Amino acid sequence: MYYYPPYPTMPPLIDRPQDVKLYQFDEMQQYRIRQSPPKQVEVKKQKPPKYNQIEDQDLRLMAYTFQEEIHFRKEIKSLAQRFHKMQPKIIEIFQQFTSDSFYKIEKFKFLEVVQLQDKSIRVCDVDLLFSYLNEWKLSQSITYSQFCYLLTKYADFEQARTEVGQLKIKYDKPPPEHMEYFMRILQMYLQMFSTIEYMRQRLNKSLCNLTQVFEFIDQDKDGYIRPFEIVQFLQPFGMFVDVSEAALVVNDIDDRGQINLLQFMNYFKPKSMAQRNPQRCLILILDNISVKILSSIYKLKDLFDLGVSHIEKLELVRKPYPKHDGFYFCDPSSLELILNDFSGDNMYRKVFLIFTQEIAENQLEIVAKSKILPRVVQFAVFNHFCFFMDENTFYYNDKNPDLKSVTKQMQNGLICTHFECVKVLAVDSMYAQAFAEEVPKQIQLWIHQNQIQIEGGLLNILVVERGCDLITPLLHDFSYQSLLLDLQIPDFKPQETEDSVYEKYRYLHIAQALEGLPAEFQEMVQTNPSAQVHKGDFQDLDYDKMQKIMQSMPNYNNMLKQYTFHMGLIDQIWKLFETKGLKDLSDLEQSLATGTTKDGQQTKSEKLYQEVQLMLQSKIISQQDKTRLILICLLCLQLPENEINRLTEKLPDPLIVNGLQRYGFEFGKISGKITKKVDQETRKLAKQKLSQMTLDLQRHTPLVEKYVTDILSDQWKFSIVKVFGNEPAPKQVVSLRQKVQEEIKMNIFIFMVGGISHAEIAAMRRIQHPKLDKLYIGSTNIVTPLEFLEQLK
Repeated sequence: MYYYPPYPTMPPLIDRPQDVKLYQFDEMQQYRIRQSPPKQVEVKKQKPPKYNQIEDQDLRLMAYTFQEEIHFRKEIKSLAQRFHKMQPKIIEIFQQFTSDSFYKIEKFKFLEVVQLQDKSIRVCDVDLLFSYLNEWKLSQSITYSQFCYLLTKYADFEQARTEVGQLKIKYDKPPPEHMEYFMRILQMYLQMFSTIEYMRQRLNKSLCNLTQVFEFIDQDKDGYIRPFEIVQFLQPFGMFVDVSEAALVVNDIDDRGQINLLQFMNYFKPKSMAQRNPQRCLILILDNISVKILSSIYKLKDLFDLGVSHIEKLELVRKPYPKHDGFYFCDPSSLELILNDFSGDNMYRKVFLIFTQEIAENQLEIVAKSKILPRVVQFAVFNHFCFFMDENTFYYNDKNPDLKSVTKQMQNGLICTHFECVKVLAVDSMYAQAFAEEVPKQIQLWIHQNQIQIEGGLLNILVVERGCDLITPLLHDFSYQSLLLDLQIPDFKPQETEDSVYEKYRYLHIAQALEGLPAEFQEMVQTNPSAQVHKGDFQDLDYDKMQKIMQSMPNYNNMLKQYTFHMGLIDQIWKLFETKGLKDLSDLEQSLATGTTKDGQQTKSEKLYQEVQLMLQSKIISQQDKTRLILICLLCLQLPENEINRLTEKLPDPLIVNGLQRYGFEFGKISGKITKKVDQETRKLAKQKLSQMTLDLQRHTPLVEKYVTDILSDQWKFSIVKVFGNEPAPKQVVSLRQKVQEEIKMNIFIFMVGGISHAEIAAMRRIQHPKLDKLYIGSTNIVTPLEFLEQLK
């Protein structure tokens, strides 16, 4: 189990209890409930929106919607008829989706099974399918007859009617080819519902007058739309279908083969909105702190899928919505702003108050005496006030940590009760000592309060202070993400949508991205059907190929956009790499930090110092990079006093050296010679990296990377501060010939106080070891080289 869940479950946004509750903390930090009678709010009828007159673009959008659904239904019909020839047992497939009851399929059990086959299927897609099978009513389950309707609509599966009375019998699993073919049909349904729903949303957003569209399609003015009228409607837009094909859509709406105005308007009304009571649509209000937390967990689309209809900033002047519910997710420091929303006119109908961390008792008393109390439906603490870089990397954004705050933050977030053994390791750290004293108490408290059973496993917690490695944050790191942030590429911003290319290459060396991106792009161009059309290859183009092209078009456009975007970023990186002289500068930094040249030879201290002096005179090296080089030189070389003064005079701010000393840096014994401070083990690790890879500009090993590998290889020399539980014994695995002792998988949690760099995160993410199960990375904050220089001041 994660210490800090990567994507924590937000409290449900709809179907709240109607009684108003206020939760308060007592001595055990539990909530006790005080009932307060709800205030009756008069609900007035809303005026219908004013619709626009229909335009050509509305008619074209409607025609495209009809054409898309016709093509989908033709493909589903063809698949169902071919599936019928395989003579499958539908009841066997049905029981693959059931859980406790053999009579119905629960939505989330259904989603769990289909995501094993296709991870791209989402909850909102399944919602549309279940609503469709329940006549567009919100439902959490479907029956066997509704399940069979997906197939029997286009093929006569006679056994589906005879198997209804045999649902109590447990059947064997269906053949893999039957299950695979059914999944193809199901995926086509889900894709169709998702596409048509998207078109409905577009029509609704444009305030399209469906009544006028209906009258336009109904050419004989008899009050019904029939298949031949849809055919005639599509022809002016260059869309040609048969009457039998148009009948697939019409018959799905009405079995009699004709659609009246009410059916037409209901069919093209957005189903996701129709399922909700408009008075229950939630408005999410965030402050400056919570918006960063939430954006590191959810994408904007995920929030809308959860039921959020609108997002607003608490600090801004906002429009009142007295007929809608307000969902406040804010830091306790924003409580006064929340209460101000209800000092005059009521901002929202009902209120959900969710705070990012524990709220003080005096603040609870203020809420209990305020005007907001009668409207509070839920009052809770999310207790998740950290930010995420990826699913197992988090930080608190605390740039000035102290012992008390860091220990409290780690205690509040620690959820390690599922581990059989927990070890807290220290690297001469007072933080680790203080934290270790509270670990057993927190574990016992979690077990007592939540009745959690220990499942097993070994967890190693290592608390490290920034002062143990001051060199790594100053070096130029050549992993893709580190370079983007270090060079401050202007086009690089956090993506709101999923970016699979960035997720794949963010922790890899820039050379691997430079080699891999063009190769993957060429492969996509050669294999993707949509790319063939873009190149003008229309040979042997039939309907089936066109269908594949239409299906792959959205994914192709998205991937094309991602590849071109990142290839453009790499091009900018390469230009800066050449113009800023980063190759020679980075090689010098690596030689200073490792005591090893790119050829694997030991460096000479005086020659290194001469190269530093020459580099500081260069006109193409920026002042920021010169400052970093001076600090690296002070950290890695033992210099005479006059040379130390010579270097520090070139610093833009002398406080930076004081910052190094506050982290524990000492100039050491000053002599008349220039010597290296690099130990033999550091040089050995550099030679190992040079022998294993050709990336000579990344031969430095961050100290936290070495700590992780030491733990995995059982060669660590840390003092065990505290151990909770018993270390699990190795299991005996019986093979055909002999018993083999299975290695115990390790879970490692690295927490760095004082800030962790992107270079260190990338280095740890590249570790591959058979004993490593999961690696959790945490820190008080994340620093770029520029931020680290500011932090030193």
